[in-house]
Amino acid sequence: MDVEESGHIEKSSMSGAMVKLPNLSWALTRVSLRPMTHDPFHHPTNKDPMVAAYKPRFTPISYDGIDSQTPAAELPEFLERLEGRGGYDPRTRKLTPFKNISEDFDESMMNEMLDSLTAAVEAGLGTPATFFTDFFATEQDVQNFADALDDYSAEGTFWVNDRHFHAFLHATNASEENAVTYCAIADHIRALYTAQREKAQKAAKLASKKNVN
Repeated sequence: MDVEESGHIEKSSMSGAMVKLPNLSWALTRVSLRPMTHDPFHHPTNKDPMVAAYKPRFTPISYDGIDSQTPAAELPEFLERLEGRGGYDPRTRKLTPFKNISEDFDESMMNEMLDSLTAAVEAGLGTPATFFTDFFATEQDVQNFADALDDYSAEGTFWVNDRHFHAFLHATNASEENAVTYCAIADHIRALYTAQREKAQKAAKLASKKNVN
């Protein structure tokens, strides 16, 4: 038999003698009422981000800074390239179709031609309907430009300049998947040109039949 007396509990031992044990119920009650001051599952968080948020930047191209006020004496190589290869002249806002394009264009020349196309589109020149006549002098120039783009990509140019990307989308009314790589741009140029040529051939046949009748 257990008997509680003055904060102790008397409990019979196996020998029959009464043994006094301390009554700890009050202590347990007090402990259970104390608020927990430490959460073992709580991990402090770092309020400062480890990487700063990306801030969009205006990607420069080689045509930036050239305008109607730029003296010709400052642009000897630029003017020589316009004369020999065609392209956009921001001083006069005139676009001359690309010409004399070879498959072995080096990386620098290819980048300058892409910059030229971009500057022209950003200036409001060129339309999807007239893309090939606006930017290329001959069919061979179209083919060589696409082949040069493949080589440009193969040399390790994996990232498409964002301004080249947006200019090509607007110039050809392309979807993003057709401009995510320079190889994709080259393939889309070939596909567009093939479709345009087939359309022209069909129109020519219809016109020929009408003339015969």
